Amino acid sequence: MRRFSLKPRRLAEPPRGVGAALLLVAVYAGLASITRLMSYHVDGFTMFWPANGAVVVAMLILPYRSCLAVLLTCFSINMGLNLLTNYAVFDSWVISGLNIFVSYMTAVLTRRLCGATTDLSRLRRLAVFAPVAFLSAGLEAGVGEVIFPTGKVIAEVLHDWLQWALCDGLGLLLSTPAILLSFKNYREADRSEASSLERWGLVVGAALFTMSSFAFLQTPYFLLIFPILGSRLNHSQ
Repeated sequence: MRRFSLKPRRLAEPPRGVGAALLLVAVYAGLASITRLMSYHVDGFTMFWPANGAVVVAMLILPYRSCLAVLLTCFSINMGLNLLTNYAVFDSWVISGLNIFVSYMTAVLTRRLCGATTDLSRLRRLAVFAPVAFLSAGLEAGVGEVIFPTGKVIAEVLHDWLQWALCDGLGLLLSTPAILLSFKNYREADRSEASSLERWGLVVGAALFTMSSFAFLQTPYFLLIFPILGSRLNHSQ
């Protein structure tokens, strides 16, 4: 029986330098800033958080030192953005730390369950990655609700846990495969295994879904993304 490894990166990955690390930080900063500006809710939540995908990719493909530098930088960026909103300092620390936690869990489970390669553009690997993303997000949301529960009764806590898990799970599902695909096609020697149809379908699908999410953000139609949450909200009104 193969021993379970807590190291998401494999030594077989091709070497990637400072440029890749800086690019992942830039992707994280861009996604985090856009999401905060476009999908920030008055209660302090975002509808989905795709920036963690850049951190997951960093854990999967970068050497240890470069990965650590990316994690610390992304943590600081997250802290800064949170403090620009109505988050308290403690809440900002917790949220930023939990974003690192969910990224780490996602990277470890992805490496374990999606095969030796880091190519998630193949449909069968993407199908496995989807539950990995939502499982990791559910664990993160559970820890967050334990630290500072946002509801007064169990039904409210479960509702907020579901919203949190869907927010981060959807963000990971949309961003991680697309970001990873971009790096797999960065050099000819490290091209994706997927067909052109699979690659373009993944990128275009993620982009269209993201744009529709922003377009319907302030309308009830946004709840169509989360049918379980939508039916729960409608039932409670």
